[in-house]
Amino acid sequence: MVLDALTGRPVGVGRDEPPSAQPARAGCVERAPDPTDARAWLIRVAEQGAAASPVAAAVVADVEVE
Repeated sequence: MVLDALTGRPVGVGRDEPPSAQPARAGCVERAPDPTDARAWLIRVAEQGAAASPVAAAVVADVEVE
């Protein structure tokens, strides 16, 4: 079982919220209803997410080296 690092709840159990909800709360992405499909959401990278992207890429590169 995999637990969410922030909430301690099991990941993938139930459908309490969409996967994009946590990054949206953190300000990394913006969620908007899809005007052409009421079931869907449009997810866009927010300014804060774009600023964090190079940092995240550097961390991934470091992990891949190990």
